Amino acid sequence: MFEILGRFIENECSPGHIEWYGKHGHRIATDGGERYVRDEMQCLWDWWREVYAGDRIKNPHSYDARREVIHAQIDRIDATSLISNFDDTDGDFVTYSPRYKNAEDGERVEALYKQLSALDEEQHTELQARMHRLVNIRRYLWT
Repeated sequence: MFEILGRFIENECSPGHIEWYGKHGHRIATDGGERYVRDEMQCLWDWWREVYAGDRIKNPHSYDARREVIHAQIDRIDATSLISNFDDTDGDFVTYSPRYKNAEDGERVEALYKQLSALDEEQHTELQARMHRLVNIRRYLWT
């Protein structure tokens, strides 16, 4: 749906054809009160491009950039991995068991994976909220 929003903003949402602002401008209720639909469109599109699907170079707060920082910290911790294959009646599966030099490294990696999990949950919650906002303006997207 964000792709549709982007195409609309970039190709069809031209000033002069529609009175987006002023006396006859389309308005929509939001959590913070009321705003022009065009402003809501731009807010959602900017979030999509800069944060969710964010450009890591331009926005170090994008989800991917934050995820890369955590993975880099995990990669710096030396671990010898043990990979075991098991064959059971349901089919093959693989387990991964890292061995760390000390217990502190294992705890640090566990804490970093918890950060990744929390980041994924934050991203899901944010996307869900933005999707609801996008559904609320879909009638104005006549692409």
